[in-house]
Amino acid sequence: MQWDDLRHFLAAARAGQVTAAGLRLGVDQATVGRRITQLERDLGVKLFDRGPRGYVLTETGQRLLGLAEEVEATVGRLADAVTTRMQTLSGSIRIGAPEGVASQLISRGTLALCRTNPDLEVQVVALPRVFSLSRREVDFAIAVQRPERGRLTVRRIADFKLHIYAAPAYLERHPVRDKADLRRCRGIGYVPDLIFSPELDYIP
Repeated sequence: MQWDDLRHFLAAARAGQVTAAGLRLGVDQATVGRRITQLERDLGVKLFDRGPRGYVLTETGQRLLGLAEEVEATVGRLADAVTTRMQTLSGSIRIGAPEGVASQLISRGTLALCRTNPDLEVQVVALPRVFSLSRREVDFAIAVQRPERGRLTVRRIADFKLHIYAAPAYLERHPVRDKADLRRCRGIGYVPDLIFSPELDYIP
């Protein structure tokens, strides 16, 4: 007994005619009839009563119908499992990004990614510098400026904005009316000598 014969049997049982069954399966009616005849020979039983109104299941055919549907469901689950396995990701991937992006954004998405892809290992390198993909320091890099060299695939994923904040009490003591006033203010920010990207030099 072959699954392909059972598949033709199921189509004929559901359609009631070999012509309609052939249309569902994409074959001619002769092929459907030949497959069913072969299945009956293999089992040594009669599965259909052939008549002017089409193919009608015999009592034995009715019993086989339930079993064939169970086989069909099992084959479907097997195909789904294999397809899902092939679609999941595996291996190791290293992502480089500035600390803030790595800790606040990538870490959140990584959890969901690893849950759906249990064979995937994600390494996040959170360092304040520009990563070299050509030297394989990372596989993907998130940067605040567009690379100017290298054969890279680059995509803009979001706008990155920096803001300056101050406590109201501080501004009362040190009003900021222009850039000159801002430069005289004391603040917490990047160390000028360690700024790795001009995009982060936000003090005008």
